Amino acid sequence: MPVDYSEIFCPYFDEKIILTDERVEHIGGQHPDLLPQYRRFIDEVIQKPDSVRRSRRMPNGYLFTRWCPEVQNGKYIVVVIVSEASRKWVITSYISRKLPQGETIWTKD
Repeated sequence: MPVDYSEIFCPYFDEKIILTDERVEHIGGQHPDLLPQYRRFIDEVIQKPDSVRRSRRMPNGYLFTRWCPEVQNGKYIVVVIVSEASRKWVITSYISRKLPQGETIWTKD
């Protein structure tokens, strides 16, 4: 049975990021404040983040963040991407009122 997924081009990595239906289901179940209402913001954060941070929990994890004034009167959307040599994929995403911890490795000009 094939895995259903979408691919979102990520300028930071200069390649496509995989978002599986299973991960969308996970995000919706764990973070119903984000999905399905704000689904489009996951793509926007991947394509145009305000900052990229290294995950403190996973050595190969990256936290893409973007301030979204239209989400709950202004919140951050965080997309967590796992990077391996052969592929990169979204592991989770959530809404936050503050930036996550982790070393900042890139910020938008």
